[in-house]
Amino acid sequence: MSAANGSDRRIPDSLVNEAAEWCARMDANDLSPADDLELRGWLADDARRRAAFDSVSRMMTDPALTAALREVDRENSSDSTLLLSQSAANRRLRPTWLTATFAVMLMTAGLVWLVSMWMNPAWPPKLVASTAPGETRTLALADGSSVQLSGGTTLEVQMEPSRRIVRMQAGEAFFTVAPDSARPFIVTIADARVQVLGTAFDLSETHDGLELSVYHGRVAFGHGDRFAEAIEVKAGERAYIQDGVALAAMPFDPEGGDWRNGWLQTNGISLTALAQRLSRRFAVDVSVAPALADKRIAGRFRVDGAEKLLQLLSSVHGFEVKRTAGSLAIVEGADSKISNN
Repeated sequence: MSAANGSDRRIPDSLVNEAAEWCARMDANDLSPADDLELRGWLADDARRRAAFDSVSRMMTDPALTAALREVDRENSSDSTLLLSQSAANRRLRPTWLTATFAVMLMTAGLVWLVSMWMNPAWPPKLVASTAPGETRTLALADGSSVQLSGGTTLEVQMEPSRRIVRMQAGEAFFTVAPDSARPFIVTIADARVQVLGTAFDLSETHDGLELSVYHGRVAFGHGDRFAEAIEVKAGERAYIQDGVALAAMPFDPEGGDWRNGWLQTNGISLTALAQRLSRRFAVDVSVAPALADKRIAGRFRVDGAEKLLQLLSSVHGFEVKRTAGSLAIVEGADSKISNN
């Protein structure tokens, strides 16, 4: 089976070892005619062996890997030297080869891992990204997708041959997903899962649960353990998961703005959830009196700052905003008009 298909395209560490041994013997001119036939048979029996064999040769042209290996050699042996053989003219099977010293280094556990990662770019390490409250950040992913992180957000990205996975721990992020019918793009957070092939959507985690707003394309949104029951959310729709249950999607205006350009659109957000979003966005501690925690507001608001927005809402709904050093407190006023619905 071809090494480029499915999981077979990953080159096992054992083949890295064997390829290194053959390279060392060839560099030392230690192959008899019988050995040469054995090598050719070894290469012919499994396409992954040829891939490992060729990759060991090509990797020596990678300056970053060469530098890393040289540093390991320097630390492990003061008199070992990393040499490159340039005898392509009289060695038909390879352009450059490793010395026996390097082959021994290669077969140590740490270097096998390093070289295996170099040989298998479809299996990169996880990318972990986070933002502090008040900070935003944009990640450009290897597949052409991008993720815009709001403040107070943490996530990790793993690109695999058959899928693209983002695991969010907290916060809010806007995803623009490059289409790839062979690799779904999956976002997990808390007990929920979002799965798409190519689209743009915003996902936020707050006191109210998870809020998904789809700007382009279609998204499957559901509980991670019961994803077969996921709902489909289309462009221009917003859906929620509360207490593990996906609620029916509702329309919103994708052109009406969002946190990225200083707007808040909501058809019902609790004051606690609003406080969490403002704390993330503006790096200010916003607290809510327990009696007001689950009371809701709705509408479209310009968000130029946490205190400015809360003072505007307080004049309409009757609560009060108190400022202390570095924090804001939402407390009951004399005439609270905030809906409990």
